[in-house]
Amino acid sequence: MRRISLIIFAIIFSTAHAEETKSPDELYNEGIKKLNGGAFREDPDKAIEIFRKIIEFYPESEYAVLAEIGIGDAYYKKKEFLSAVEVYRGFYEKKPDYEKADYILFRIGECFYRLTPSYDRDLTPAQNGILYLNTLIKKYPSSQYREKAEKMVKELKNKLSKRELMIGEFYLKRGDIGSAEKHFEHLLEISDDPSLREKAEKYLKRIRE
Repeated sequence: MRRISLIIFAIIFSTAHAEETKSPDELYNEGIKKLNGGAFREDPDKAIEIFRKIIEFYPESEYAVLAEIGIGDAYYKKKEFLSAVEVYRGFYEKKPDYEKADYILFRIGECFYRLTPSYDRDLTPAQNGILYLNTLIKKYPSSQYREKAEKMVKELKNKLSKRELMIGEFYLKRGDIGSAEKHFEHLLEISDDPSLREKAEKYLKRIRE
């Protein structure tokens, strides 16, 4: 039994040592292959495992920075958007002026966009998405991600506007005019949808007559 235990320990040690002797760029390229190759579908956590080894073995390397982004990308690709947000947001908070910060902001916003439910549910993810996407748009006006970011902001605002209309109508039916008015006014502040704005304006006109 002792002999078997020693053999297992030797195998584990030799495997860990082999990984540690690989250069950070070798490990990073291996992680990227796992992330982008067909093997990702079979073992989606392998890329994350490799990227974490880079951070563990080479924390001061430039590849440790890339590996952290790689972990976020892997979670995104797995559609684990909350985990991806946690990684991306943690990275951005540490390195807000990183050369690819526009990509990080875009990914955070996109994750929140994908986490946003229908307008009759809690739309906190939509509000968070708008916050990060607008930061991208304002901070990096020439970014290649700007056009997609603007499109997502428009869609998220549309959901928020529909929710404001729904809540405003709810309060109006209950006779809570003050609350209804606030929601219709907020709709006009955030929406550029002609049909939604027209409905809100009609309600406000009726309230104020």
